[in-house]
Amino acid sequence: MLRYWLLATYYWLLCLGVTLMKSVLEAFGKASSRFFRNWRALITFIALDAALILALYEFFATREATVLQVIVTFLLPVVAVVLFFILQAMGVQYMQDDRNTRTLMKTSLKEFWKLMVVSVPFICLAWLAVYLLGKIHVDAVAAARTVTATHSGFSSSSQPIQWEALGLSTLQFLLLYVVIPVAAINLWIAVARDGFGHALKGVGALANAFKPGSVVIYVVGMLIFGVIPYWLVSMTTHSKNAWVEFGVLVSRLAVAALLSLFGLIITLGALTVKNQPQQQPVASSQ
Repeated sequence: MLRYWLLATYYWLLCLGVTLMKSVLEAFGKASSRFFRNWRALITFIALDAALILALYEFFATREATVLQVIVTFLLPVVAVVLFFILQAMGVQYMQDDRNTRTLMKTSLKEFWKLMVVSVPFICLAWLAVYLLGKIHVDAVAAARTVTATHSGFSSSSQPIQWEALGLSTLQFLLLYVVIPVAAINLWIAVARDGFGHALKGVGALANAFKPGSVVIYVVGMLIFGVIPYWLVSMTTHSKNAWVEFGVLVSRLAVAALLSLFGLIITLGALTVKNQPQQQPVASSQ
């Protein structure tokens, strides 16, 4: 009898997983189709992303020597933040309806500050998580080293696994790269769809954030816009020809930048599709 129950549970979980992945792939398919079909919006996305990368590069490359350079150094982070949130506003709004590029850009310029406002608590939460978990991590590592030093049975070549430090690092990773971003993105979508005031009244956006479909979409998207670009940037290639090496480097950076942009925007679109209200008003043809 137990065997049949285990088999039934296995097939139920399998069907549930297949249904979940089917809905995730459908959401990515709709978001990708809309994104690549509107080539004007695609060019706008690339131009804004290039401007954002240029602003960040100039911020780190500019040396404070003259008054003008000091002013530019202070303005560049503001420009980069504004460009970032304009991109996010466009990313969560291009799936809302069939807006043309001009309307999408105009709406994003009007609405991006709302995304900045609702992001402030999440930024503070991320800073608090880094500070507290980092402090606890340092104390845990120090305590583990003290305990290890008092036991002569452990050699320097075979140190025991510091489970507490490993657990804290895992918790910090999940908070910074999964929990907080997923919650913030879903709140962005709610603000873009329902308006600033309506989205902040309830907790529906945060409740939808951690549904299995939303989490799976974000994790799959993170592989595209985060993990693969990081791997492309950090990988090393060796060639005897300097020009070939330079060309490979530029190609890797360009592909990484495009994957990061396309993956992020399509992930935002897929989350928008996934979190659409179940009951859509049907227009009657009278």
